[in-house]
Amino acid sequence: MRYYNGTGEKMNMNGSFCGRLRMWIGIVSVLIVTVAMAAMADTVRLVNGSVVEGEVTDVNNNGLIVRTPEGDVTLAWETLSPGTRFRYQPEYRANYGAILEGLPPAARTNRPVDELLRELE
Repeated sequence: MRYYNGTGEKMNMNGSFCGRLRMWIGIVSVLIVTVAMAAMADTVRLVNGSVVEGEVTDVNNNGLIVRTPEGDVTLAWETLSPGTRFRYQPEYRANYGAILEGLPPAARTNRPVDELLRELE
């Protein structure tokens, strides 16, 4: 097969093009595998910086239930990092502004954001 550039000259298609193509295919393959592996498990971060990896199976008033290889673990809300609490605890999201402002607990609400939004409509 012959390749020509826009001026009609024959292009040299030796190893440099094929090498770059192989490199890009390898990079894309590694990225796809990395993203797929990250999507398989949830990462739950604790206040002390520890990480628990597993599948979040339930959210309730007691905390977060995570299925790990060792079995189901219930993590109390107080032990979870702010980012994890924001992701999974509706009351924390509802109070996030008050928490950032440093307001006392008495100034916060226990209602989830969805209920507050429905009330405003």
